Amino acid sequence: MSSKIKIKSTGTKKHKKICDDYVPDFVGKYEIEKKKISSYTLSLKEDSVFSKKSDNYQVTEWPNGEGYDLFLDRASGSTQTMSLHHVEVGVFLKLLMEAGAITDGILLNDIDLDN
Repeated sequence: MSSKIKIKSTGTKKHKKICDDYVPDFVGKYEIEKKKISSYTLSLKEDSVFSKKSDNYQVTEWPNGEGYDLFLDRASGSTQTMSLHHVEVGVFLKLLMEAGAITDGILLNDIDLDN
């Protein structure tokens, strides 16, 4: 196995970037599929009781659409990650509703969570 980068000429139009013609010799044949992935990020702009300014929350849908990766990057440097299938998301939502952590009032913005 060679560690040198090999550039293969495709004989087609010239590309603006050399990376467009890079062929990795260590993976054999491959196909790259580019997918649109839904991702949402919430960045806090001020401190609150349990969160600090610059904490980031992110939800990214799996490429196959069957679940989500949940990320929490805290300003303090700690991170948390969880991957959940749609079924698991539903289970946790149901449990949070049963425990009273999610109510109609919260979902309708009728309750002030700081009280």
